[in-house]
Amino acid sequence: MTSHFFPLFIDLKGKKVLLVGAGKISFRKACTLKKYGAIIEIVAKDISKEFETLSNLQIRKKSYDEKDIQGHFLVIAATNNSVLNHQIVEDCKKRNILVNNISSKEDMTCRFASIYEEEEYQIAISAHGYPKKSKQLREEIKQYLIQRSDVRMKKIIHTEKAPAALGPYSQAIEANGVLYVSGQIPFVPATMTLVSDDVQAQTRQSLENIGAILAEAGYTFNDVVKASVFIKDMNDFAKINEVYNEYLGEAKPARACVEVARLPKDVKVEIEVIATK
Repeated sequence: MTSHFFPLFIDLKGKKVLLVGAGKISFRKACTLKKYGAIIEIVAKDISKEFETLSNLQIRKKSYDEKDIQGHFLVIAATNNSVLNHQIVEDCKKRNILVNNISSKEDMTCRFASIYEEEEYQIAISAHGYPKKSKQLREEIKQYLIQRSDVRMKKIIHTEKAPAALGPYSQAIEANGVLYVSGQIPFVPATMTLVSDDVQAQTRQSLENIGAILAEAGYTFNDVVKASVFIKDMNDFAKINEVYNEYLGEAKPARACVEVARLPKDVKVEIEVIATK
């Protein structure tokens, strides 16, 4: 298959990017763009709560208008309406603005590649608009690089939107394409104090902290493959599970739930996760 899309690496630092739509796909793209220094603006009537984990976003709760794209380097049509997405593409073409469309494989002027990078490597793969194929190829390349004896891939992840480490550890470590998030307790990051004595509030805060760390590394809750939940009282399991389901019910990662005698700072719940793309 011959493609008319030319592979090109672009410096996005300081470039204005507009995402029209604020669902899960839009969030994933926002995480990627933020990682590369883009100035991100969101236009959508309904905003996914995942966006609350990202800082320095301009969010406008409104319907799309053609004027919204003015002054942007890149626009992403990320609504659940393919007709509207096509209109956004046409509006951008008239102004020579780069545009990506999540509801089409061809109706756009640029595509997102499946990216793999560690230290001296930055590899971008496109499979003509088939993301599953791109991810499969990325994994094969990743495994090849991992097997090379001269490649050791490890990255420390840190964000101010999650509590600072209370000891000699990192909030998370990304190694060889796998993200290991340290156990998160229900501390409010800004004050480093317990959010509440209520077990559901504690569960929610712990998961919000995890969400912030995942976002900083370019992951989402849908990328989580394993979760470990440590609770002080197994009688609280149902209440904890109710909140847990809001964040990880769709991903359904493998999970362990263990009752322990005591947790750091005498909290009622601590949660750690492992994620991979």
